[in-house]
Amino acid sequence: MQVVPAEQSVDSVTLEPSPETWGSLAENFARPDSAARFRQQLGLPTDGLIVMGGHQAQFWHPGVLAKVFAVAAAARSLGATPAWLVVDHDTNAPDQIRYPVRIDSLAATTWWAAPRVDSLTTGSRPAITPTAPSVEHTQPFVADGLRQMRSALAKHTGGSLSDQLTSAAMDLIGESEMRIVRSSDLARTDLFSHVLADPAALADSYNRAVASVKNGSDIRPLTVDDRGRELPLWHISADGTRSPVYGSQLSSIDPSALAPRALLMTGLIRLAGCDLFVHGTGGGNETGYDRITEAWLSELLGAALAPSVVATATARLPLDADAPSEEQIDRAKWLAHNAKHNPALLDDRQAADAKTDILARAERAKADKQNPAPIFAELQRLLADYRDRHADRLAQLLADANRLEARREESAVAHDRTWPFPLYPPTMIDQLREQVGRGFGDPTIARAT
Repeated sequence: MQVVPAEQSVDSVTLEPSPETWGSLAENFARPDSAARFRQQLGLPTDGLIVMGGHQAQFWHPGVLAKVFAVAAAARSLGATPAWLVVDHDTNAPDQIRYPVRIDSLAATTWWAAPRVDSLTTGSRPAITPTAPSVEHTQPFVADGLRQMRSALAKHTGGSLSDQLTSAAMDLIGESEMRIVRSSDLARTDLFSHVLADPAALADSYNRAVASVKNGSDIRPLTVDDRGRELPLWHISADGTRSPVYGSQLSSIDPSALAPRALLMTGLIRLAGCDLFVHGTGGGNETGYDRITEAWLSELLGAALAPSVVATATARLPLDADAPSEEQIDRAKWLAHNAKHNPALLDDRQAADAKTDILARAERAKADKQNPAPIFAELQRLLADYRDRHADRLAQLLADANRLEARREESAVAHDRTWPFPLYPPTMIDQLREQVGRGFGDPTIARAT
């Protein structure tokens, strides 16, 4: 099969609201009195604006990379400090790196940059000495990306795995000015202790906010059992595992071993850590989970949070322009099935009209308490004749559907938007940076190295 290379271009970039408004949003945020101390404790400047985004430690996909570029571009346009929150209390596995290969067809495989370790926080795991990835059966730009990731990881073998991945990723995109904040450091701040002063009120107001904001997110209420109220916290054990925290356990846990869950984490940052927070669509749009955070901390603390905006992008690796999409596969299967019963789908107007007439007569027969079976038998004869006359076309539709279905796995690889950004051709990453920056009048390009 001849493979047609896909176009090397970014599908879409989303910045909401318009970047022209981001400056006034940040400048109009009234920081609470706790902001200066909170920022100082996190190693952030206490004067001037701070624009922040965040994610788990990993080589991000282009949707997250758009957030990094938006933070940097917005900060440059505002004369602000760019900052990035690393969720180092997450248990993701950033050293298990997916990439595409082509043997007989497109498929996904994984580069194990280190021996597998499950269910430990990235901030607790030590940095790795990366193994050599196999570049066999890969496109040249994928092979280059794998080598770049290994080289970048090898430059940062001290500290935690989280620190290593973050430093390596920032190196590859040239954002050395980005201030890094670790989520595990939030529990060491005065503001964190203040919010935890009344755990019952904290949990109860959280649940009221979850119940009041109908946004379709998967945020669940905190539970209550014989351990007391569940709290929006994680306990990070000495071995790096994490577990939920309940009210009866709180006094026995060293505060330095605590970490905030998602809503509390972004809530603290937006309360006092920044003047503008760049979310993805999951947290920042009108149905994002941070609408719950805003309602929760407004009730609990009477506080307004720093405004949030949205940045994301869709980009696919240029692997195979002919690979069908999932929608095309599903449409072909639907058409092959339904065309057997619906003459209109094959533009057989005479058979379609006859079918409509038969169905109308069947409905009238049922309304008149008559047996519609003879009429339905007529319908079956009509459809049998229709299928016989269009046998070749129906067979072709079925063959097309089966052919496309056989490529479903290949399609998923070709249309995946979540590959690590170093796997993309540098021109696509430059294009993404430029498209994001253009919204701020800042099309700065610093090519990935």
